[in-house]
Amino acid sequence: MLVKQALDILMPALPRRLPLGDSRMPIWIRYTKKILVEEGHSIPNLIHIFQLIVRHSDLFYSCRAQFVPQMVNSLSRLGLPYNTTAENRRLAIELAGLVVSWERQRQNEMKVVTEGDVPSQISDGLNSASASADPKRSVDSSTFPEDPSKRIKVEPGLQSLCVMSPGASSSIPNIETPGSAGQPDEEFKPNAAMEEMIINFLIRVALVIEPKDKESNTMYKQALELLSQALEVWPTANVKFNYLEKLLSSVQPSQSKDPSTALSQGLDVMNKVLEKQPNLFIRNNINQISQILEPCFKYKMLEAGKSLCSLLKMIFDAFPLDASTTPPDVKLLYQKVDELIQKHIASVTAPQTSGEDNSANSISFVLLVIKTLTEVQKSFIDPFILVRIFQRLARDMGSSAGSNIRQGQRTDPDSSVTSSCQGADIGSVISNLKSVLKLISERVMVVPECKRSVTQILNALLSEKGTDASVLLSILDVIKGWVEDDYSKPGMSANANAFLTPKEIVSFLQKLSQVDKQNIQPNALEEWDRKYLQLLYEICADSNKYPLTLRQEVFKKVERQFMLGLRARDPEIRMKFFSLYHESLGKTLFTRLQFIIQIQDWEALSDVFWLKQGLDLLLAILVEDKPITLAPNSARVLPLVAPGSVPDSSGMQQQITEVPEGSEDAPLTLDSIVLKHAQFLNEMSKLQVLTHFLF
Repeated sequence: MLVKQALDILMPALPRRLPLGDSRMPIWIRYTKKILVEEGHSIPNLIHIFQLIVRHSDLFYSCRAQFVPQMVNSLSRLGLPYNTTAENRRLAIELAGLVVSWERQRQNEMKVVTEGDVPSQISDGLNSASASADPKRSVDSSTFPEDPSKRIKVEPGLQSLCVMSPGASSSIPNIETPGSAGQPDEEFKPNAAMEEMIINFLIRVALVIEPKDKESNTMYKQALELLSQALEVWPTANVKFNYLEKLLSSVQPSQSKDPSTALSQGLDVMNKVLEKQPNLFIRNNINQISQILEPCFKYKMLEAGKSLCSLLKMIFDAFPLDASTTPPDVKLLYQKVDELIQKHIASVTAPQTSGEDNSANSISFVLLVIKTLTEVQKSFIDPFILVRIFQRLARDMGSSAGSNIRQGQRTDPDSSVTSSCQGADIGSVISNLKSVLKLISERVMVVPECKRSVTQILNALLSEKGTDASVLLSILDVIKGWVEDDYSKPGMSANANAFLTPKEIVSFLQKLSQVDKQNIQPNALEEWDRKYLQLLYEICADSNKYPLTLRQEVFKKVERQFMLGLRARDPEIRMKFFSLYHESLGKTLFTRLQFIIQIQDWEALSDVFWLKQGLDLLLAILVEDKPITLAPNSARVLPLVAPGSVPDSSGMQQQITEVPEGSEDAPLTLDSIVLKHAQFLNEMSKLQVLTHFLF
């Protein structure tokens, strides 16, 4: 620690106190190189020098040609042994990253110089001398902006210091870098062998590291990121995967690393290389890619499955299945992938495997691969594969639901352990079911056998009381997507390459209306009602998208039968569905009364005040600004009292007072009865009533 602190204090002052002078390299660079060459056999001294270079990389950039070969040759020695310390391995990764960053900086500087050549040639003659000057000075000035040797030759007192220094320039041999003669240090570029060594080191160290704790996981991610950067800097570098092939083919159970962990790391490394060199890497390493497929299906790790899916997706993007330019080796790889999928589907759908613990993981892994492949190549997967998986999962869903019902009736003390295991199983089944529902596409539904099986399974899941709410919502989303896709294309009839026929749409909507909602949570129930009623209303009301026959059929056999729209909790939704009833009926009183009393079956609203809906239908046709009159064809009689002959209340009072009120012998004539009733109507017409509407 003291050595590190002392060097960190000393290094920033060296360019100022020990300038370049007349030598090609500063004296402190030659001292550092001398120690590195003479003491390189000692690991502690090597680590001190390399740590110094990493911490002060900007100071060593202009003379990097003196250190890069030694750094590259020491990478395997420091980072690859299994018994090496984490500090040494981290230092090796940092050294590789430093070489990559130096090369990136050099490439950026070359771009700037190249772009500045044209303006410098057009400039006047006063700038010609500076344009032809040594490029070393420009680089040094950008690297050491405060170096006084760029402004003055010798600082006072510095020359005597250099002369009296033990080991001055005359006593230190000029240690040249092999292969760098005649090439300025600022223009140093690692050769192809160095590039290959750095990339292969990053690949091997990523495979050696076991990311089991935070520190090792950080180093693992750092190695992968540096590998990606190195492939950006050297896009044509040769990548060898012989070590990965050896690691995967000869994994012994006695080794400390889990084979599945090594597999996952190997896939991560492949993905990083494929991102930068898709075509070149696939052509050169098709055998290694083919070799890694079977172990992936064997261990069935979802994390490794995600990496495998990313790998296969990039391969399909680089070499499409139907393209004529796809090499035969890549087509053989696609064939092997299909065979592995068929093999594992056969194993998980066989009756004897229904009780195996790893069947859920197998289905999850295979579904993950199928989902990825269908995204890039829809015709790659056989529709019958999805149907077989769907059948197996529906069977597991039914058995799990039945066991949960029985579990609730048991009082066995071991039932809690059993229920936890069943909860894990049902969780996997639910997740897999939702994945399969998303994968069922037009290619599956156009096959009559597949369509028939899928329809039967969906009806069974909708009728089952123990079906999970998330699965029901997924089924609703799938059916909604099918219906909308069938009628979203302009000019497309309902029978031409459609997911569902109008009859099947009505049948599914009826099944959705009859779903058992007793065990559904309130949040899920609210989402279900919102999505289903929205779908039902769109089909019944959207005249631009859906044909009249389908709208009438759905309204008659679904909404009028179950009346879910009029039972909705949201008043806006109820108003929308009420408008459908209002528009579908005639505007005469007789038609409305006939519909309310004779035609409509109100059994679906038996648990609510259904008369309100009937009264709303009657009041909806009321014309408020016109008096209520008889129909023109109604039978009429002459009025008993002529208009204007009805006496007012005072006159009637005088006539009535002539007859004793309580006398039973008072004669009742027709005129007196009519006059009394006319007076009553006259008085009632003068009353004003304040109405209150209760909602």
